[in-house]
Amino acid sequence: MHEISPSAELTPGQMDSQWPEIEHLGVRATVCYIRRNGKILLQLKADHKFGGGRWNGPGGKLEPGEDPHTAIVREVREETGLVIADPVFHGVIALSFGVPETYRLTAHVFTTDTFSGSPQGGAEGRLRWFAEDKMPYHQMWVDNRYWLPIVLDGGHVRALCVFDGIDGHTMLDCRLATRLTP
Repeated sequence: MHEISPSAELTPGQMDSQWPEIEHLGVRATVCYIRRNGKILLQLKADHKFGGGRWNGPGGKLEPGEDPHTAIVREVREETGLVIADPVFHGVIALSFGVPETYRLTAHVFTTDTFSGSPQGGAEGRLRWFAEDKMPYHQMWVDNRYWLPIVLDGGHVRALCVFDGIDGHTMLDCRLATRLTP
């Protein structure tokens, strides 16, 4: 098994043939699934935001010159008030919108159970803890149900998922590779 890191996802040649190729990254973003006592902190994105009305881990776009690790620490602090430590990188999910493609977002996926502070929602959306066995997959991005359980089990993921339009309600295709960590 090849180890992957936030910088390795940019060099598909280092991956074996089972990893889907991601031709271009588009907008680079992050997402983090924060754990506490068998629960995951999710954010219900505000209706006027990208992904509005869906539950997701907190995160957001990388700033110019920012690496994914720095970005996820910053984004979680901005969106939740939590200061996370030791985020674990699990891979990348590229989301392509429209046929032909009109927008692409590539999310660097992290988890952590090390944080300080009390979660507080804000302009990005409200926060709620969900039991890991009762995740609201029916109110999340469609692709989450296929790869998120593996990430929560400590595995790695790489995917390119194609949606019919920018609203992302209908997934047309998804090339997905996952690896469990021994």
